[in-house]
Amino acid sequence: MRALILALFLLGVTSPAFAWNRDGHRLSCAIALDVMAPATRHEAFEILDITRGEDFLDLCFWAERVKASQPETAPWHSMLLPRGADAINLVRDCPEPKSCVVTRVVQEISTLKSDAPKAQKATALKLLMHLIADLHQPLNLGFADDEGGRKIPAVFLGRATTLYDIWETGLLEAERVAKDGEHETLWLAHEVQTHPAPLDWARESFFIMRSPATGYIGNPGGLAFDERYVQQNRPIAMGQLEKAGVRLGLTLNDALR
Repeated sequence: MRALILALFLLGVTSPAFAWNRDGHRLSCAIALDVMAPATRHEAFEILDITRGEDFLDLCFWAERVKASQPETAPWHSMLLPRGADAINLVRDCPEPKSCVVTRVVQEISTLKSDAPKAQKATALKLLMHLIADLHQPLNLGFADDEGGRKIPAVFLGRATTLYDIWETGLLEAERVAKDGEHETLWLAHEVQTHPAPLDWARESFFIMRSPATGYIGNPGGLAFDERYVQQNRPIAMGQLEKAGVRLGLTLNDALR
């Protein structure tokens, strides 16, 4: 898996824009393809009516295109909490019949495991390919009153942006930071463990969102973030994308077996 990710980077798949946007989702799905068993890949390709891995990667951004044309699906990509929440509470944060990223992921996994028609399974699969990555973006588990950092202005490496956009695009677009002869470790070598439920993945993202290094909690807006912020947080962001890809692959291995 590690070799595949590095190869993708060297080939420029992730350039110039690389985060939880199109290229970040493609990367997550590329990791998933490497994790998926051959029988799982065959079944997934048949459901999606595709024949190539490249087609699979292209479909990883399908849910975002749907969101643009059907804004009512936007809540599926995040779960925003009330200010001061110190834990996730699905009854409070995603009450029925509202859908959020956690409940949508659970629902689409259930659809893939069911005897639903092929077209319905194809929609579920395309949503999972995107939403599992969204679930690993820490600010998608932010607070509702600032829209997960979208309303928090910031300056990142000298450029005006928002805190959300630093995590969504800027952090991973930033050039590698080298200091005192030590080069940033871009690809993490840790073993990624799956968890029994998407709610656990959400709790991980929520914990990262609340960590001091992220600079989200208590941010008054207008703060400047420099290379040190990149050094602290870019490996975390890369690890989240890696986890998303591994967990997507393992989820599909289980759902399509």
